[in-house]
Amino acid sequence: PGGMRSSLAKFESHPYNPWSALPETKFQLIGMDQRFANRSTGTVRSGDGWHTFLADQIALLDHLEIQKCHVLGSCIGPSFAFQLLREVPSRFGRCVLLQPIGLTKHTTEPGTPW
Repeated sequence: PGGMRSSLAKFESHPYNPWSALPETKFQLIGMDQRFANRSTGTVRSGDGWHTFLADQIALLDHLEIQKCHVLGSCIGPSFAFQLLREVPSRFGRCVLLQPIGLTKHTTEPGTPW
């Protein structure tokens, strides 16, 4: 959760926190702070976009040698999850979407809601 500044720390105040809700004996939880968010040292350049975040997420799975996993996303996370499922569906078993963005008017965002 946290929009474009999504980070693991945001789950601490979230209604559902997988780190406290899921038993460590059954699941290995892996998460990441998005570029420039919280403890991330990644930078964002003018040409970066959704494809950049997708590449970061796949690179993390590759680095950890994870060939297949489940994915959970909250807030902006479902948008990232759908992109992962579209691009490399064979790497994911199940997908859980929590509080997806874009379904109602947000009072903090300018413009007409879609």
